[in-house]
Amino acid sequence: MYNTLDIFFFQAIYHNLKQTVLQQQLQHSNLSHDKIEVFVTTWAVAGPEIVEKFRQRILSPHKLETVGWQLNLQMGQSMQAKQKSPQAVLELGVSSEDSKNVEKIFVEFNHKELFEFYNKLETIQMQLDSLT
Repeated sequence: MYNTLDIFFFQAIYHNLKQTVLQQQLQHSNLSHDKIEVFVTTWAVAGPEIVEKFRQRILSPHKLETVGWQLNLQMGQSMQAKQKSPQAVLELGVSSEDSKNVEKIFVEFNHKELFEFYNKLETIQMQLDSLT
């Protein structure tokens, strides 16, 4: 629920939504009428100030330019010869609006961590799909 509300409020900030439009969008969610009223009232009071604070911020978002990966496999010691420890390494090349240089960020995952990361990406994709 919190992720969905984050999306609603970031959209409200980005588009500087009027409270009636926000209320209409929230009514399409599974929130109760009471909760919708609280959010809409809060937005009516604090929304303009929040929007202004975001406008004053200097935003320099990073952009993903490249993605690379490799698989590392460490074999076990002689006592545990059948034990393997695979690691995936992602290489993310990111740039910012301030610079034309691409910074490389390396992230290492074991199987469990990579699976959790994948599931989070799937959640993000579903949320993006729901907005389009």
